[in-house]
Amino acid sequence: MLVVFAVLGFVGFQAYDSFFGGTKPVKYDSEAADRLLKTLAERPALSDDDAKAKTKVLTYLPKGQPSGIVYQAPTFRVEYLKSMDVFLVEILTTDVDQAKKDAAEWFFSEGLSHEGTCNAGIMFYLNGNVAEIFKKADNYKFNPLPPSC
Repeated sequence: MLVVFAVLGFVGFQAYDSFFGGTKPVKYDSEAADRLLKTLAERPALSDDDAKAKTKVLTYLPKGQPSGIVYQAPTFRVEYLKSMDVFLVEILTTDVDQAKKDAAEWFFSEGLSHEGTCNAGIMFYLNGNVAEIFKKADNYKFNPLPPSC
Protein backbone atom coordinates (compact mmCIF):
# COMPACT_ATOMS: atom_id res chain seq x y z
CA MET A 1 0.00 0.00 0.00
CA LEU A 2 2.84 2.40 0.82
CA VAL A 3 4.31 1.80 -2.63
CA VAL A 4 1.03 2.74 -4.29
CA PHE A 5 0.83 6.01 -2.35
CA ALA A 6 4.46 6.83 -3.09
CA VAL A 7 3.99 6.23 -6.81
CA LEU A 8 0.73 8.14 -6.82
CA GLY A 9 2.65 10.99 -5.27
CA PHE A 10 5.33 10.67 -7.94
CA VAL A 11 2.85 10.59 -10.79
CA GLY A 12 0.90 13.38 -9.09
CA PHE A 13 3.95 15.65 -9.17
CA GLN A 14 2.30 17.63 -11.92
CA ALA A 15 -0.37 18.82 -9.47
CA TYR A 16 2.28 19.73 -6.88
CA ASP A 17 4.33 21.59 -9.47
CA SER A 18 1.35 23.65 -10.61
CA PHE A 19 0.26 24.42 -7.05
CA PHE A 20 3.67 25.72 -6.05
CA GLY A 21 4.12 28.04 -8.99
CA GLY A 22 5.32 25.79 -11.78
CA THR A 23 4.35 27.03 -15.19
CA LYS A 24 2.68 23.94 -16.52
CA PRO A 25 3.28 20.30 -15.66
CA VAL A 26 4.84 17.64 -17.82
CA LYS A 27 2.01 15.42 -18.98
CA TYR A 28 2.21 11.73 -18.10
CA ASP A 29 0.79 8.88 -20.13
CA SER A 30 -2.05 7.91 -17.79
CA GLU A 31 -2.41 4.37 -19.16
CA ALA A 32 1.31 3.72 -18.64
CA ALA A 33 1.15 5.24 -15.15
CA ASP A 34 -1.77 2.90 -14.33
CA ARG A 35 0.21 -0.12 -15.58
CA LEU A 36 3.17 0.97 -13.46
CA LEU A 37 0.97 1.30 -10.37
CA LYS A 38 -0.52 -2.13 -11.00
CA THR A 39 2.93 -3.71 -11.41
CA LEU A 40 4.24 -2.08 -8.24
CA ALA A 41 1.14 -3.05 -6.26
CA GLU A 42 0.97 -6.65 -7.48
CA ARG A 43 4.73 -7.32 -7.80
CA PRO A 44 4.74 -10.15 -10.35
CA ALA A 45 7.29 -12.82 -9.46
CA LEU A 46 10.62 -12.59 -11.26
CA SER A 47 12.05 -15.64 -12.98
CA ASP A 48 15.05 -17.22 -11.26
CA ASP A 49 17.40 -15.65 -13.81
CA ASP A 50 15.81 -12.21 -13.39
CA ALA A 51 15.97 -12.49 -9.60
CA LYS A 52 19.70 -13.33 -9.89
CA ALA A 53 20.24 -10.37 -12.22
CA LYS A 54 18.46 -8.04 -9.79
CA THR A 55 20.63 -9.33 -6.96
CA LYS A 56 23.70 -8.68 -9.11
CA VAL A 57 22.60 -5.09 -9.79
CA LEU A 58 22.08 -4.54 -6.07
CA THR A 59 25.74 -5.41 -5.47
CA TYR A 60 26.54 -2.06 -7.14
CA LEU A 61 24.98 -0.14 -4.25
CA PRO A 62 27.40 2.05 -2.29
CA LYS A 63 29.15 -0.07 0.35
CA GLY A 64 26.97 -0.54 3.43
CA GLN A 65 24.03 1.36 1.95
CA PRO A 66 20.59 -0.23 1.36
CA SER A 67 19.70 2.43 -1.24
CA GLY A 68 21.64 4.56 -3.69
CA ILE A 69 22.92 5.01 -7.21
CA VAL A 70 23.84 1.71 -8.87
CA TYR A 71 24.78 3.06 -12.30
CA GLN A 72 25.50 6.40 -13.96
CA ALA A 73 25.67 7.04 -17.70
CA PRO A 74 25.72 10.32 -19.63
CA THR A 75 22.02 10.04 -20.51
CA PHE A 76 20.53 8.32 -17.44
CA ARG A 77 21.16 7.40 -13.81
CA VAL A 78 19.80 4.34 -11.99
CA GLU A 79 19.03 4.60 -8.29
CA TYR A 80 17.62 1.84 -6.09
CA LEU A 81 15.23 2.67 -3.25
CA LYS A 82 15.02 -0.22 -0.81
CA SER A 83 12.01 1.19 1.06
CA MET A 84 9.94 0.84 -2.13
CA ASP A 85 12.00 -1.93 -3.74
CA VAL A 86 12.11 0.13 -6.92
CA PHE A 87 14.70 1.27 -9.43
CA LEU A 88 14.28 4.94 -10.33
CA VAL A 89 15.83 5.80 -13.66
CA GLU A 90 16.44 9.50 -14.07
CA ILE A 91 16.47 10.67 -17.69
CA LEU A 92 19.25 13.26 -18.13
CA THR A 93 18.68 14.17 -21.79
CA THR A 94 15.91 15.41 -24.05
CA ASP A 95 16.39 12.31 -26.20
CA VAL A 96 14.11 10.40 -23.86
CA ASP A 97 13.48 7.40 -26.08
CA GLN A 98 17.20 6.80 -26.62
CA ALA A 99 17.94 7.21 -22.90
CA LYS A 100 15.22 4.69 -22.06
CA LYS A 101 16.61 2.25 -24.64
CA ASP A 102 20.12 2.75 -23.26
CA ALA A 103 18.90 2.10 -19.71
CA ALA A 104 17.02 -1.02 -20.80
CA GLU A 105 20.16 -2.24 -22.60
CA TRP A 106 22.14 -1.72 -19.40
CA PHE A 107 19.64 -3.83 -17.43
CA PHE A 108 19.79 -6.47 -20.22
CA SER A 109 23.59 -6.47 -20.01
CA GLU A 110 23.27 -7.22 -16.29
CA GLY A 111 21.15 -10.29 -17.09
CA LEU A 112 17.61 -8.97 -16.76
CA SER A 113 15.20 -10.18 -19.46
CA HIS A 114 12.68 -7.94 -21.20
CA GLU A 115 9.96 -9.40 -18.97
CA GLY A 116 12.21 -8.75 -16.00
CA THR A 117 12.53 -5.07 -16.87
CA CYS A 118 8.74 -4.87 -16.90
CA ASN A 119 8.32 -6.67 -13.55
CA ALA A 120 11.35 -5.62 -11.48
CA GLY A 121 9.95 -2.27 -10.36
CA ILE A 122 11.76 0.00 -12.83
CA MET A 123 10.33 3.50 -13.09
CA PHE A 124 11.59 6.31 -15.33
CA TYR A 125 11.35 10.02 -14.58
CA LEU A 126 12.64 13.22 -16.12
CA ASN A 127 15.49 15.20 -14.60
CA GLY A 128 14.28 18.65 -13.50
CA ASN A 129 16.07 20.46 -16.33
CA VAL A 130 14.71 18.04 -18.91
CA ALA A 131 11.20 18.31 -17.44
CA GLU A 132 11.37 22.11 -17.80
CA ILE A 133 11.95 21.71 -21.53
CA PHE A 134 9.08 19.24 -21.96
CA LYS A 135 6.66 21.43 -20.01
CA LYS A 136 6.62 23.67 -23.07
CA ALA A 137 5.60 20.84 -25.41
CA ASP A 138 1.83 20.67 -25.75
CA ASN A 139 1.72 17.25 -27.38
CA TYR A 140 4.29 15.38 -25.25
CA LYS A 141 3.25 12.69 -22.76
CA PHE A 142 5.92 11.03 -20.66
CA ASN A 143 5.75 7.27 -20.21
CA PRO A 144 7.37 6.17 -16.92
CA LEU A 145 7.65 2.51 -17.97
CA PRO A 146 10.63 0.72 -19.53
CA PRO A 147 10.45 0.40 -23.34
CA SER A 148 7.75 -2.00 -24.62
CA CYS A 149 6.24 -2.66 -21.17
